[in-house]
Amino acid sequence: MLSRVELWISWPRSRPGRQAPFKERPRKYAEEELLLFGPTYGLAEGEWSACIYSPQAEETIVTSCMKARPDSLIVSAENGRIYMLGGRVNNKWTNTVREYNVRTKRCRPVAPMLEQRRCAGACAVGGEIFVCGGKSATLEILASCEFFDPKRNVWQLLPPMLRSRYRPAVASLPDKRLFVIGGYNIFTGPMTSVEYCTFPSNDGSTKCSPQNMPASKDFWRNAAPVLNSYTGRAVCVSNGKIILGGGYNGQDGFVNEVEIFMPPDSSNPQGQWTRISDMRHKRYLYHMVACSRSIFSVGALGNAVENGQTVESLGLPLNLQQERDGMEPRGWTDQKPLVNMRYVCGASVISRGIWKDRMLAH
Repeated sequence: MLSRVELWISWPRSRPGRQAPFKERPRKYAEEELLLFGPTYGLAEGEWSACIYSPQAEETIVTSCMKARPDSLIVSAENGRIYMLGGRVNNKWTNTVREYNVRTKRCRPVAPMLEQRRCAGACAVGGEIFVCGGKSATLEILASCEFFDPKRNVWQLLPPMLRSRYRPAVASLPDKRLFVIGGYNIFTGPMTSVEYCTFPSNDGSTKCSPQNMPASKDFWRNAAPVLNSYTGRAVCVSNGKIILGGGYNGQDGFVNEVEIFMPPDSSNPQGQWTRISDMRHKRYLYHMVACSRSIFSVGALGNAVENGQTVESLGLPLNLQQERDGMEPRGWTDQKPLVNMRYVCGASVISRGIWKDRMLAH
């Protein structure tokens, strides 16, 4: 093998028509599954199931049941931990938070959010959970932000966003840049604006405190606006890019449009949005997850509920070279629908081994 690599590097004339020896065996990625939350058929009112959807087998497996948390934000962090933020308990909005352990299949309460929020945006940034915007208990649209440190079981404030917004899409990149995208504001309606920050380091060197809180204009920066203004969109990150799709506005109704965002860099300080292949189904208040080298769009709520059990996937370039060569995603493909679930309230991706080992242990 080493001799073939050396020959390929040292003798360019030997390359035409030949693939590099070190690319003959593509890298194998860990098998991943979609972890879905929501009511399943036959379940009592007020209960949810945690279900595994396997992209390879195209099947839905019910793994555990729990108390329902309608309208909560469901965010996946590290080590098989899923957090359910806020939502409604006994038909009342709450700031309480539950942690679901995929390995043990148990829920436990953790520290509540500092502020009650509905229709907020949230995502994981490494092992921490970020939440922003939404509506307060008095229905004020919020610009405030906070994050949860699971190791210390505490919530901590961050500088408010430049704009108040509810139902924004939120995504973080591996370099800890955090993007808040679109949403809705009573003064502007559906928003196209995008702002981002660099998430504080957890080593304490950039720790924010009420006494040492940066001004919003110093913490948040504007990025290129999205191409169209919709609310109820879903977002995910793949290969360092942000994929955003679906949504609703009063003029166009429910949509299936999808955009991809190249983040800001030295050559393009605000980044760039580009329209890519439309989904096969119109979706609103749904879930988008990067899993097994594909993007999955799952379910839909609101008036698009006829797509509440549908699943479709967008194939991505198979390797970095294909991406550099400008190869575009391969188009959306319908997958087997969610036969056991009535609709989906939350979606995440987990390694197959996390839940499989637990099932074998029993």
